[in-house]
Amino acid sequence: MDEISFLVEETLQLSFLKEVDQIEECREKVVQIPEAKTQEGLIYHIQQSASVVIIRSFCSQDIAKDYENMMNHPEMYPSLRLAQIDQNIEKLKFIPMSYAHAEFINNSVHNQRYPLDEEQICNISDQGYSWWLVPREDGFEVVTRIIHGTSDEVVKLGPLGDRSTAQNFLKKFGAFFQEQNLSLSLIVEPHRFRFTVPDEGLKEELIQLFEYGEIGPDIESLFGLLAKANKETELESVWFYLNELAAMRRFWIQVCYDISSERF
Repeated sequence: MDEISFLVEETLQLSFLKEVDQIEECREKVVQIPEAKTQEGLIYHIQQSASVVIIRSFCSQDIAKDYENMMNHPEMYPSLRLAQIDQNIEKLKFIPMSYAHAEFINNSVHNQRYPLDEEQICNISDQGYSWWLVPREDGFEVVTRIIHGTSDEVVKLGPLGDRSTAQNFLKKFGAFFQEQNLSLSLIVEPHRFRFTVPDEGLKEELIQLFEYGEIGPDIESLFGLLAKANKETELESVWFYLNELAAMRRFWIQVCYDISSERF
C-alpha cells in the first residue's frame, strides 16, 4: 500500500503534508479534472493564514456557467467572499462530481476552519478533525480522533465528515456481514472502525476506499452478494454513503495538493 500521510514537515509545520511527491502521486491517481462544460460539481477556494485554512465552497449544476458568473459578478456569491481573492482569482478551483456528492462535501466543509498544525494544537483530550488509516496484519482500522506519535504506515485522511453519521452507516455495514456469516467483520467503536478482512484483494480495495477514494470491483461484488439477502433500501443507503465518503476523500486529496502547491 502506498504510504500517504498529510503530516507536517517540521520546518514548515504543515500538518496536511508529509511529502509533496507522495501527495502529487496520490492526486494524479484519483483526481481527473476535465474542462468544465455543462458539468455538475464543486467550486471552491481556500483561504489560508499562518495557522488555519478556511474552505469556501459552492455546489454547481453547471460549472462553466457558475464559474463565469463568479468571475464577472462576484457580488452574487457573498458566502464565497470572492473579493478577498480578486487579485489572485486563479485560486478559484473546481472539481467535477455528481451534484449529490458536491452537496455532501459542501455541507461538511463550507466556511469551516481547519488547523494546519492539528497534531500540535490538539491535546490528548481533543478528538481533532482528521480521520486516520492504521494498517493491521488482518485488516485495518479507521480512527476518527487525533493520533499523536504516528508511524510511517499511518495515513492521515483529513476530516471525512460527521463521526456519528459514519458510525450509523458503518454499523449497518457490519451488521450485514454478521447476518450472512461472512468471514470479514467490522467493529464500530466511538472513535474507531476496525475492519478484519481475510481476503487480501477485498482488504486492499477497502483500504483504497479510504486512502484514495476509490471503490473497486470486489467491493461492488460484495454489495451484490449482500443484496441477495437484505432489504434493498437499507443496503442502498450504505452504498450511497460509502460513495459519498470516497468523494470526500478525493476532495481532501485535492485540497492538500492545492495547499502544497501554494507553499512550495
